[in-house]
Amino acid sequence: MSAAPDNEIDVVVLCWNDQADARRAIGSALESQGVEVRVHVVDNGSEPAFEPGVADPRIEVIRSEMNLGVGGGRNLGAANGHHPFVCFL
Repeated sequence: MSAAPDNEIDVVVLCWNDQADARRAIGSALESQGVEVRVHVVDNGSEPAFEPGVADPRIEVIRSEMNLGVGGGRNLGAANGHHPFVCFL
């Protein structure tokens, strides 16, 4: 197994009933330059469920049926990442 490049980053965005803010955070992360970004959106039990609004293979939505709080949501998002760096946005 080869080492991952040091320009790859997992970005974790928490969402709980704030679709517009989450979409802005996703857009900001995807506009990053000089890094390969994968965005993990943790939907902390939003009603209605979060929809990213764009189809992009760099976006993964992880749905939790209940609000795990900030720490639990961040841990869930980070656990789904595979890059050497994590940014909580």
